[in-house]
Amino acid sequence: MVPTEKTYEASIFAEKLGVSSSTLRNYKSQFAKVGVTFRNHKGKTIYTENDLLLFNKMLNLHKQGGKTIKDCVLTVLSVQDSQDSQDSTQDNQDSMDNIKDNQDSYQEYTITFKQYEDIIKRLEIQEQELQKYKAQIERRDRQVTELMRQMQELRKQTCRKRAWWMFWKN
Repeated sequence: MVPTEKTYEASIFAEKLGVSSSTLRNYKSQFAKVGVTFRNHKGKTIYTENDLLLFNKMLNLHKQGGKTIKDCVLTVLSVQDSQDSQDSTQDNQDSMDNIKDNQDSYQEYTITFKQYEDIIKRLEIQEQELQKYKAQIERRDRQVTELMRQMQELRKQTCRKRAWWMFWKN
């Protein structure tokens, strides 16, 4: 299940800020003038934890004095934008590091893949050589077997028993 961000209705949000609902509407209109929008649900404005932080920063800046609400809104947004750009820069740096790591990994895999291809080629060559040797051994075995048969045949011919009286016939 996806965790949901905590949200507030306008009246509860105004209580959290310690302002009235009409003052909250005024602050919201100041943010709206510079392009900040808030979520709506069934025609009511819904505020988030991030919105609460944004409003609190604006109120703290206003309490320090010397600035109007509009100036405080602009200051808070410019600070937030610079923080977002720093975060974005850090995210970009992290992304670049990840890309570099991925490229390094890809190169390692490419090298490993080439090594495997070389190994496979060498194995294929060895397999062919083994087939040649196997054929040579089979041919030699046939020759040895044939020689053995011939030798046995010769032995049979030479070793036939002759009768003792045949000795004088030759």
